[in-house]
Amino acid sequence: MKNNVIKSIVFVLIFFVLIELLNVFFMPGTNNFVKAFRMSTYDIASEPDNSVDIINLGDSVVYSSISPMIIWGEHGYTSYDCAQPAQLLSAAYKYLEVAVNNQHPKIVLVEASMLFRNPKNQNWQNTLSAEAKRYLPIMKYHDNWKKYLKSGQKDNWIDVYKGYKYITKVDSVKKDTNYMKETNKEKKIPDVNLEYFEKILKLCNDNGAKVIIMSLPNRHNWNYSSHNSVANIADKYGLDFIDLNLVDLGIDWKKDTKDPGKHLNYLGANNVSNHLGNYLEQTGLLTDHRNDSKYESWNEAYNTYMKLHSN
Repeated sequence: MKNNVIKSIVFVLIFFVLIELLNVFFMPGTNNFVKAFRMSTYDIASEPDNSVDIINLGDSVVYSSISPMIIWGEHGYTSYDCAQPAQLLSAAYKYLEVAVNNQHPKIVLVEASMLFRNPKNQNWQNTLSAEAKRYLPIMKYHDNWKKYLKSGQKDNWIDVYKGYKYITKVDSVKKDTNYMKETNKEKKIPDVNLEYFEKILKLCNDNGAKVIIMSLPNRHNWNYSSHNSVANIADKYGLDFIDLNLVDLGIDWKKDTKDPGKHLNYLGANNVSNHLGNYLEQTGLLTDHRNDSKYESWNEAYNTYMKLHSN
């Protein structure tokens, strides 16, 4: 009996060692255990050092609403969606910590919905999924073995989406109510989120990045009481706040959303990205890199992106 237990333990240990070795092997562009661990959870870690000027920090509303390739094509600004499903502000802070390890962003856009997400209500399924991706990146990059057999080298994985999720699904808003009806009420922000927001501000300040709070179009989790609370936070810390729920972006809620108003599809994302690019241009902080040979991979990614979605 004792020998069987020992054999089982040895088998499990060997299994996990092999999995970790395969993880590193299949991770794009690295044979480093530490970097592979970071890239498995934080895609931006795969980007070349000091190549991303704008970090879009948030949850699924960010990665369904902001297409960095659209911003690149129109303005030549490099941006990345550092977003995960139902991301807590504490998790966003960790994501930003990883990002500034190899990037020096000029602007960090913080999506305001995270300020209201209570950690106590975190869905355990999202947590489990995130941890699975962290420890089993082989599940994410398994196709690398095909390219290795052909060329003897792993794919360097130029992400043409830069964190964005291209969505074609359409699910219309059935009742077009005024979800941004004006009020003097203020929605409560959990104290722990205010603490992490201050940590984000300090991290950005230490790295010379300008923080801009944004609220992306979201009929499901946003209203005017949310706007009032965030506007007060922006005033308190002297930050810019852009609420795209109060801007006419030309969004058609019957065609431009993948669910009834909670997330945008690619049609809505195009409108948001175009407007956001124009807004960012007015900051005067960014440089057009389209003719800079150091950023040729971004032109290549953009050309691939347009070929994939030209219809």
